Amino acid sequence: MDGLMDVLQQAPTRTEPVQDVKNDVSDANKKIYALESERVRLNKDISRLSQRLAAVEKAARRRNVEIQAVPEKRSENISRIFKRLLETVKQPILNREITAARRVAKMNPSLSCRRNVLSTFSFSRYHGNILSVVKKISKENSS
Repeated sequence: MDGLMDVLQQAPTRTEPVQDVKNDVSDANKKIYALESERVRLNKDISRLSQRLAAVEKAARRRNVEIQAVPEKRSENISRIFKRLLETVKQPILNREITAARRVAKMNPSLSCRRNVLSTFSFSRYHGNILSVVKKISKENSS
């Protein structure tokens, strides 16, 4: 009988660890919910920032004109070459309107093809003007 009394007296104290576990599980569930909410918010932020980055990259590319098959020389001045090409198609442009001019690296360096010339303008309208003139000249020469 004494053994049974001892068990009954210890019974309330044995429920305390169970309550502690329940509290720990409840706290863990709250943390999981908070982390999942934060993950959803961060994924939305990443998606929004990716869209903004794509728009910025597209806007930057609109200011570029790339020309292929321009002969390469060791001491060439790409800006001057590009300016002469524009004068040839009757699209003169001021030096200050060309913000950068450079050769683009080859995708495969072992190929012997020429590197393309890439010029960046201060405004995207030059890109559209040049492309429309070149397309017009190409149509006239192909007929």
